[in-house]
Amino acid sequence: MTSGQIQSRAKPIYIKQCQTIERGSRACGVSAGHCPVVRRSCVVTATHVQIYLPDLAIGYQRGFSLVEVIITIAIIGILTAGLMTALSGGNDSKMTALFAKAQDVAQAVSLYQAKTNCTPNNLQVLFNKALATAANNYCGNDTATLYGAADYISAMPVVAGTNNLDLAKVGFTGAYLYITQNFGGINDYVLEIGGLGATDQQAFVSKCDGVDYTNGVAMPTSAAIVTSPCVSDGAGNVAMLINKY
Repeated sequence: MTSGQIQSRAKPIYIKQCQTIERGSRACGVSAGHCPVVRRSCVVTATHVQIYLPDLAIGYQRGFSLVEVIITIAIIGILTAGLMTALSGGNDSKMTALFAKAQDVAQAVSLYQAKTNCTPNNLQVLFNKALATAANNYCGNDTATLYGAADYISAMPVVAGTNNLDLAKVGFTGAYLYITQNFGGINDYVLEIGGLGATDQQAFVSKCDGVDYTNGVAMPTSAAIVTSPCVSDGAGNVAMLINKY
C-alpha cells in the first residue's frame, strides 16, 4: 500500500475455469463410447484480493488548504460588514424619521403661534380644533375663532392618560413628545422627547446640532439651549428649541 491510500476489507472474486473434453478422453470417467462428442467441464473457484482506495474514498479526511481558509475568512468578513452596515443604516433611518417628526411639530407650533398669538400646552391642539381652549393654551385664551379652517399637522397617536404624543409609529416604542415652557431658565418654549435610551439621545442631539456626540463628546445641557438647537436636560430627555424651526 502506498502513501495516500486506504486499505479496504478483502472481498472475494469468483473465477470460472473451463476445459473441453473430447470423445475418447479418459476424463469422461467411462468408456469412450459413452462420452458425448464434445463436452465442457467448468469449475468455479474463489479467491480474495486486497483493494486499495484513493485519497478521496469514503472515510478519508484531509485538512483545509491555506488558500481555502483565507477565502472563507474573507467571505465571513464581507457578510459581517454588510450586516453591520444594514443595521446601522436602519438605525440612522429611524433617527432621521424621528428628527423630521420633531421638526414638523416645531414648525406647526410656530405657525399656530403666528396665527393665534398663543402657544399650546397640549400638542393635540395642532390637529384638533375642538381642543383650542383656554385650558390648552399657555396664554389662557380660547383660540378656536383664530384657529383657521385647516389643522397645523396630521393627527398623531397620543399616550393613554396624557397629552403626550406617542412616537412608536416612527420607530421608538415608549418614546413620547410634549411641549414645555421656561426650559433652561429662558422664557421660551421647547419640545421635549422622553423615553429615549442614552444612545438614541446622543444620536438625536447629534443630528439636531450637527455635532457628533456619539464618540464620547459631552452633549450640551439645558443652560446651552440659547446657543444649541437641541440639548439634553440631564434627566433622560432631549429638548428642541421651537423658535429655531
